[in-house]
Amino acid sequence: MLYCAAMVDRHDASSRLITLLGGTGLGRILAIILDAAGPFALIGAQALYTLEPFLGGNREEWTEFGQMLEDPEGLDRFIKTLRFGKGEER
Repeated sequence: MLYCAAMVDRHDASSRLITLLGGTGLGRILAIILDAAGPFALIGAQALYTLEPFLGGNREEWTEFGQMLEDPEGLDRFIKTLRFGKGEER
């Protein structure tokens, strides 16, 4: 598979988010919410872009997360990683 710089950035942002949520136990809860809200992920991405100036942290990371929400394959990989952990996808 050919990866471009944008895909690597999205992977980095999702990896940081997975690492952050992994220790708290919220990863599986977020996976359930994202899986159930699948068709509304695009609306969530647009809301994220709109609220980005008001959210704390790095704006680029919020943008990368929004882009991941818009990509169905990326979102599916993210949900599986949240649910099963890295390297344990089923």
